[in-house]
Amino acid sequence: MLNTVGEVSGEGAAVVPLRSGESSAEVTLKRVRELADVKQFDEAREQLTQALEREGERTDLLLPLAEIERESGHHDQAMSSYERAVVLDPADPVTISSYIRFLSDSGIRRKALEILAQTPDAACTCRESRPRL
Repeated sequence: MLNTVGEVSGEGAAVVPLRSGESSAEVTLKRVRELADVKQFDEAREQLTQALEREGERTDLLLPLAEIERESGHHDQAMSSYERAVVLDPADPVTISSYIRFLSDSGIRRKALEILAQTPDAACTCRESRPRL
């Protein structure tokens, strides 16, 4: 949870102060990576959900949320988060390639191939671009 002085805190959480020029979303993303590293997916999801409520719909928050949901077995929620990110930025190769990878890994290969055929720029990033948690 982000407190009033720009620190991220929560149950068992380390306090991460805002640095000059660092947005609250950047602090949240750092904290989410720490939580994901120790498999605290529920807390990471909560952090990202709160950040989205605070900051509005943003692909830099939706893609990590989708990955957290994917890693924690929440397939439908992950699909929804990826789709929300694609609606926000349908031309971004990282967003599209992340969605294609998710579809392919989920066995929805026909849809993945259709999207890939429509967005060839995503092909070059698809191999290596998975949002870092």
